[in-house]
Amino acid sequence: METLDRLKAKLGLDVIDTTTETLLKEYLDEASTAIKNYLDIDYESVLDSRFVSSQISLAFTYYNRDMAKNIKSESYSEGVVSQSVTYVSTNDYDVKEEQILNKLARYRRVHAKRR
Repeated sequence: METLDRLKAKLGLDVIDTTTETLLKEYLDEASTAIKNYLDIDYESVLDSRFVSSQISLAFTYYNRDMAKNIKSESYSEGVVSQSVTYVSTNDYDVKEEQILNKLARYRRVHAKRR
C-alpha cells in the first residue's frame, strides 16, 4: 500500500478531492523533511522504507494540528446545566512530534570532531 493511501486510511478518508490529496502530500513531505532533519540525512535522498510508519504518524499529527477541531475532552451534565470543553494546545502536538522522532534516535547520524 502506498504511503498516501496508508495516511488516508489512518485518517479515515475514503474518497478525497485533489485539494485534499495535495494537502496530504504536503504533510507527508513535511514529515519526511522532519525525519531527515532529525536523522541528519541529505534532503535530496529518498526516505528509507523503515521510516514510513513514522512519516505517516507525523503527517497524521500535522493534519490533526491544522485541520482538527482540537478538542481534547468534552463533558456535559443536565442537573444544573454545565458544560466543559478542554482543547488540545500546540504544545501537545509538539510533544507528540518529539515522541515520534525520539523513537528514531537509534538511527541518528552522529559526527565526532577531531582536534
